[in-house]
This record gives sequence, C-alpha cells and structure tokens, in this order.
Amino acid sequence: MPPFLPALVRRAAGEIERLLSSAVEQGQDMIAQAQRHRAEIDRLRAEAAAQRERADRLERALAEQSAGLEAVRRQVGALVCDLNERLLPQLDARIHESEQDVTRLATRMLRAGQEAERQQSRLAAAEQRLADLRERTGRLEQRTGIWRELQANVARLGEDLDRLRAAGRPVDLPGAGGRNGHEVLP
Repeated sequence: MPPFLPALVRRAAGEIERLLSSAVEQGQDMIAQAQRHRAEIDRLRAEAAAQRERADRLERALAEQSAGLEAVRRQVGALVCDLNERLLPQLDARIHESEQDVTRLATRMLRAGQEAERQQSRLAAAEQRLADLRERTGRLEQRTGIWRELQANVARLGEDLDRLRAAGRPVDLPGAGGRNGHEVLP
C-alpha cells in the first residue's frame, strides 16, 4: 500500500467524522425546533379550543339577548298602540290650544315690538333734543364767558379811570378823540 494512502484515508475519515458530527448537531437542532413547534402548535390548539368555547358561550348569550329584545320590542309596540289610542285625541286638542296660545303670544310680541320701536323713536328724539340743548348751553356758556370778560374789562377800565381822576390827569376815552386820536395812558 502506498504510503500516502493511510494519511489520505485518515483525512477522509476525519472529514467524514466532522460532517457526521455536524449532521448530528443539525439533526438535534431540528428535533429541538420540531419539539418547540409542536409545543407551540399544542398551545395554539388549546387556545383555539378555548376561543371556540368562548365563541359558543357568546353565541348563546346573544341568542338569549335577542329573544329578550324581541319581547321588549313587542311590549313597546303594544304600549305605543295603546298610547296612540288614548292620547292622540287629547294631543290634537292640546296642540290646537297650544297653536292658539302661540298665536296670541306672537300678536302680543308684535305689539310689544311696535311699542318698543315707538319708545325707541321717542328716546332718539329726546336724545336729539338733549344734544341740541347741550349745544345751546355750550354756546350760552361761551357768550356768558365773553360777557363776564367784558364786564371785567369795563370794571378795570372804570378803576383805571378812577385812579387817573384821582391822580388829576385829564382822561381821553377811546373814540372820544384824545390827542391825535390816541388814548392817553398813565
């Protein structure tokens, strides 16, 4: 046997051994994964069974509620028919009375509105008169102020004349000529 064959056989055997151990590890990983998937599937099956049971309970509860609602619907229908038979004639009479009341109220409101408009126009006229009076009062106050100034000036002029007379000077009044048409001042 050639000398390189045993080394080649050993390398091939080592490679096969490594591949086998890798395959064994992958197989074990796949088995563990399958077991996890199986556990997940079992859990989902149990959850689906619980959901089915819950849905069945809900359907039964809904059927019971539907029957109860149908009974209530029948009772309400009977009550509505009874109320219509008893109350509609009275309601018609009351509606007619209410319409008459509303008409009377609307008429009163229209009259009140017209009266309010008249009062408003009277108020506007009174306000206009008041504004006119205030304007006249303002003009009168201006005239009164001018008149008081005039009186004060005349009083000062009289006092000036009295002083000049007391001083013994001749007095020329404005517009009376004076010397060269000018006023004589102290």
